[in-house]
Amino acid sequence: MKDRIKTLRVKEKMNQTQLGEILGVSQDAISKIEKGINNPTVMQIAKMAEIFNVTTDFIINGNESAKDIEPIEREILKTIRDDSTLYGKLIKMIEAKKMVFEDFDHFERLAA
Repeated sequence: MKDRIKTLRVKEKMNQTQLGEILGVSQDAISKIEKGINNPTVMQIAKMAEIFNVTTDFIINGNESAKDIEPIEREILKTIRDDSTLYGKLIKMIEAKKMVFEDFDHFERLAA
């Protein structure tokens, strides 16, 4: 992730101070993210995805670029990012779904 963030920043001809100003953090915080010392927050990842016109999945995992997303999907993602309440609810739903699948796998193993 750290390398993708740096690559995206450099591609946009942006220095660490400029990215930090957009994200509301110091240049030192961006440096630590790019060195892998610290990880960006969920909201910082969402903001970087918007700035660099990529998906959060691309920043985190290196999968999928914004060019692969239909315009309506891009608009939905932007709406979710812009509404922190909705974004928080979406994260909770994803975590709950993951827990359900983990519980199902656990019960399936017990039944075997």
